[in-house]
Amino acid sequence: MSSVPSQSIKQEPVGEQIKDTLRLAAPVFMSRIGVMALQVVDTAMVGHVAAAELAYLGIGLPPSYWLLMLGMGLLMGAGILTAQANGAGRRKEVGIIWVSAMKHGLIFSVICLILSYFGGDLLLYSGQQPDISAGAGKIMVAFAWGMPAIMISAATGAVMEGIKRPNIAMYMMFLANIVNIGFNWVLVYGNFGFDPMGAEGAMYGSSAARWLSSALFLYVFFKMNDRAAYGLVNLGQIAKSEMAAMGKKIRRIGIPLSVANALEMMAFIAEAAMAGFMGKASLAAFQIVVNVASFFMMGGIGIAAATSVRVGNAVGKGDRQGQWTAGAIGVGCAFVLCGTLGILVFANAAGLIAIFTSDAEIAQLTIGALLVFGSFFAFNSINMVAVTGQRTLGIVWLPLIVGLCTTWVIGFPLAYYLAFSKEMGITGLWLGFSVGAQFSMIFNLWRFHRVAKSRVKAY
Repeated sequence: MSSVPSQSIKQEPVGEQIKDTLRLAAPVFMSRIGVMALQVVDTAMVGHVAAAELAYLGIGLPPSYWLLMLGMGLLMGAGILTAQANGAGRRKEVGIIWVSAMKHGLIFSVICLILSYFGGDLLLYSGQQPDISAGAGKIMVAFAWGMPAIMISAATGAVMEGIKRPNIAMYMMFLANIVNIGFNWVLVYGNFGFDPMGAEGAMYGSSAARWLSSALFLYVFFKMNDRAAYGLVNLGQIAKSEMAAMGKKIRRIGIPLSVANALEMMAFIAEAAMAGFMGKASLAAFQIVVNVASFFMMGGIGIAAATSVRVGNAVGKGDRQGQWTAGAIGVGCAFVLCGTLGILVFANAAGLIAIFTSDAEIAQLTIGALLVFGSFFAFNSINMVAVTGQRTLGIVWLPLIVGLCTTWVIGFPLAYYLAFSKEMGITGLWLGFSVGAQFSMIFNLWRFHRVAKSRVKAY
């Protein structure tokens, strides 16, 4: 990391900065919703085939998504570096950033593809039934064939977000969802002369849709009128020393984020396991809350991503006041927008639950946990903004350590105590982990405020 001379730069009116944040956040929110929609559509269409096919998805997808989260974390640095370079006026560095991110993503995806062919055997060794292991193993392979396309879209999307053009990724995700329905209709159910492939067909359909959308994404990317200004021409002539230096930066940011994503997935798996100990009804209720929470949390993720871009631009300019203001506006937007969404969840909890189940027992178990989520939603979103803001300022390991401590030292024991000792069920689970997250939020807000006010450093 290098220090950037702090400059006194005239700040835009707060209203314009808020609009800029929301303009960036909205497409990110919609594109993340599109990612979720692929899985929802796959599950819904496979559900009309056979229960066993859903079981294959249920066992095969979690390991695949765990690897996916590692890869996505590795590439998150591309957006931060692009935002800083763009803010500093070093736009030609964007081409180097993109090529480096692409190389890292493609190498990682090839490793995932090779590992996927051993997935069925690993599941069998872990104690899964032979038929489940075989079916889930096919799911992992089919998903992995789409991993390179995901990494292409992730690297390209991160760069586009960094130069404040997130709309293209949103459109590409819409296209992938539309095409996915068609591919699933052919491969899952066996139309146009194809044999029915069930869940495996859904995964190959999704992979094909991702490849199509990523190819179109690249086409649009290289058709930008100002691509030369961003160094996106003559990419084969980039010096090896420049690529090596950029690769170090990508890994310096990305490896901690990959670890953070992996630990978050482990926490989720532990929470789901505790819900499973309570019985099938509690596990079903837990899954409903996860689905609702995942949808609404995209709002917080969108604001966090927009804040990262704006903080990165300010860092590149050497604008110390601007980097703090960008973070403060992101926190304010998260509080107002996500707070409003939390109130909507709180007020319409019963209606949201009715979308997923008509079972009275499951609904009763779900309501308390959903109200807990709605109550803490704004504060959890603020934490995401504070964490991404710190990462953009060059602090990558500390938020990870803080999150690890608050989750496993505070959240996990409290969740276990409330869920089992106090017999609060999944409501206790959500309450325990939510309370633990508030300690993380307080520290991360304080840390961002202190660092953003004191110095400017770029990667």
